[in-house]
Amino acid sequence: MPTITDIAVCVRIWDWSETSQTVGLFLREHGLLRGVAKGSKRAKGAFSGGFEMLTIGQVVAITKPSGAMPIVTEWDLQDPLAGVRATLSGFYHASYAGDLAQHGVSEGDPHPSYFDALVAALHRFEDPDAAEHPAALARFQWETLVETGFKPDLELPSKARTYAFNPSHGRLESDPGRDIAGAWRVRAGTVELLVALDAGEVFGADRFEVKTVERANRLLGSYLARLLGRALPSASAALGTESA
Repeated sequence: MPTITDIAVCVRIWDWSETSQTVGLFLREHGLLRGVAKGSKRAKGAFSGGFEMLTIGQVVAITKPSGAMPIVTEWDLQDPLAGVRATLSGFYHASYAGDLAQHGVSEGDPHPSYFDALVAALHRFEDPDAAEHPAALARFQWETLVETGFKPDLELPSKARTYAFNPSHGRLESDPGRDIAGAWRVRAGTVELLVALDAGEVFGADRFEVKTVERANRLLGSYLARLLGRALPSASAALGTESA
């Protein structure tokens, strides 16, 4: 049975027994892994005192070709990311990012650049200035769409003045000025922000108005929920409900 060693973010924890846990870990080189960590709740052992959500550590796991759940044998905490639990905003945004990571990719499918994007976002959510969190979330939601193959098409006719996003086709369209079945009207500022994300621009709270970043996050979140077939439990606290 192959043994893997990798750096990982803990994105989910379930109780397995009085002394053990089932954990969801997003590994940099091996993708999402759900496994049993036997004895992880014991005071002494090979698990750095146990697992905690939204922490980074080195994991050792034994995978089973039969399809049985892997066994997590070691966890060495590398970065507790304590800052994401220091503010409500940081925790809400980080929780949603962790949910996206565990639901956005398939088990065993490596996404090293997406792992790096998650770690970068979590570090930005440690910033005590909550105003910086929405921009970091917009970048991570965009990276989720890129990594899963659903990056929105932002190409528009050159004469377009008003916009709508068609989630069925995953693209921006010209808004004809009337209700469009299944499409969401989008403001010009939101389009500008999406174009900046597509260009790889990393920006903070001073680049766009707060409401513009919030609208872009809600648009991307709604599109991701559509793709996943449901809204993630942590989405409402991180995104709010207004229109794009």
